[in-house]
Amino acid sequence: MDDPRNTDNAWIETTAMHFHCEQEMGEMLYLEAGDDAARVKWLEVNEKSDEYLKLYASHKQMIDIVARGFRSQPTKSE
Repeated sequence: MDDPRNTDNAWIETTAMHFHCEQEMGEMLYLEAGDDAARVKWLEVNEKSDEYLKLYASHKQMIDIVARGFRSQPTKSE
């Protein structure tokens, strides 16, 4: 991932996972930050959200790739 702490000899690696669920299920799931994060929370993928637009490093780019994939998928009614 693109991170300002990267050097030629050391770099940050990120594992991105996608979990898509209804809001009711998301509210039942317990979220716990790992040893490299101060906090964790659900975030709506929304270009009008200042919080989404200001995600750290290249995290938004990774999420945008997944979101584009969903938009290009046919719906069940098609």
